[in-house]
Amino acid sequence: MLTGADVAQGQRKGAGGTAARLPTFAAVVWLLMSTVACSGPSEIRPAYDASGPDEAGSTHEEEPAAKSEPSPSASPSELAPITGYGDFSGVEFHEMDWNLWIRRVVSCMRDHGFPATIIPGGINFSRIPEDQNQKAQAVQAACEAGMNTPSPRPRNEAELGEIYEYMLALRECLIAEGYDIPEPPSKQVWIDTHYDPDLAWKIWSFVPDAGNPEYSWEHIEVRCPAQPVGGYGQWEPGDPVVPMQEPPNAEPPEAEGR
Repeated sequence: MLTGADVAQGQRKGAGGTAARLPTFAAVVWLLMSTVACSGPSEIRPAYDASGPDEAGSTHEEEPAAKSEPSPSASPSELAPITGYGDFSGVEFHEMDWNLWIRRVVSCMRDHGFPATIIPGGINFSRIPEDQNQKAQAVQAACEAGMNTPSPRPRNEAELGEIYEYMLALRECLIAEGYDIPEPPSKQVWIDTHYDPDLAWKIWSFVPDAGNPEYSWEHIEVRCPAQPVGGYGQWEPGDPVVPMQEPPNAEPPEAEGR
C-alpha cells in the first residue's frame, strides 16, 4: 500500500509497472478519507466499496442530473464533468461513503473505456495501456467532478475520536479472523499522532497479507471493512463492524436517475 507521502505525491501504478499521476484532488481525498489515515499495509486503506445495497445512496445522495458524456473532441484537460453516477452535493466530508464513491468513480471510468480497478491505496491503472494514462486520468477527474465530491479537509478531534472507536471495533473483527492485533494506544495519543507518519499507530500493519490483491485483501476487506459500511453517518460508536455485501470490485448500485 502507499504511504501518506506517496499518496500526497499522487503516484499510482500504470501499465507495465510505470507510475501514473493521481489527480491532486483524488490524492488528497484518499489521504484524508482513510479510516485509519496513515494506517494500512501501505498506510491508506481505500475502504473499498462499503455497501452492497445502496444504503448511503438512500440517505446521502440527491438525484443527479441526466448522465452526460465527455466531448470526444475535447483535450484531456478540457473534459466537462461526467454526471449520472451519483450526486454527493451537501454531504459532509466526514460522513461521505468513500467506499461507494470510489466504486462509482471506477464504474464511470469503465463505462468510458478505461478498465480501472480498486486496489489497496486507490485506483489501479495496470489494465490501461500506458499511452492512455493521461486520458484515463482526465476521465477520472471528470467522473469525480460530476459527482460533486466534497472538498477534502483534515479531520477534527471529534471525528478522529469516532474513527478511533471504529478502529477498536475493527480490531475485534480482525482478531476474530485470526490476526494478532495488539492493544492500540489511548484515544488521545492516537489522535495526537494520527497525522504523523512516524508515530501513527497503523492497525493494518499487523495484517501481513492484507495487501494481497489476488485474494486475501478483498477477503479481509469484505469481512472487516476499513470504514463503516455506508460511511460514518451510518455508524455509531459501540456498534460492531458490519461486513460488506459485495466485494470491492463488484459493480456499485446504480445512482438514481441513471
